[in-house]
Amino acid sequence: MIDCTAFLSAAAVISKILFPGGRRDKKIAHRCKRLRELLNITDCEFPLLRNLPVRNSFEHVDERLDEILADFTQGGVAPLSVHEKQPDADTIVGKRFNPKALTISFAGSELSLGESTSEIMELESRLNPGLKKLSGPLFSLRL
Repeated sequence: MIDCTAFLSAAAVISKILFPGGRRDKKIAHRCKRLRELLNITDCEFPLLRNLPVRNSFEHVDERLDEILADFTQGGVAPLSVHEKQPDADTIVGKRFNPKALTISFAGSELSLGESTSEIMELESRLNPGLKKLSGPLFSLRL
């Protein structure tokens, strides 16, 4: 679970650098836009890096549990699960790692580690060409 949390945290940093999300500060939005241009990222690419539900649930577990447990009347609660078998239907599972499918989930929201890693590797392949653009006369990150 520590490794899952570290992976989600790293993905969050990448996402915050490239995508403004719900942040309204124009400087942030401009920086994100310029960096995506530098790395040749279109608005429809990297959907998993943009995906916030699982990542936010791991970081803000207390808030999510308040929502989930508000109507809870019976069944079980498993705060952590590392297993390939799906939990029982009447069991609320908090943080879950499926080692066979390589997925991380929280209360029904799921993220594939393999697909997320592929997105990160694709992004990494664009770094050197992007850095070369920075040395050219036509590209500026000036905010």
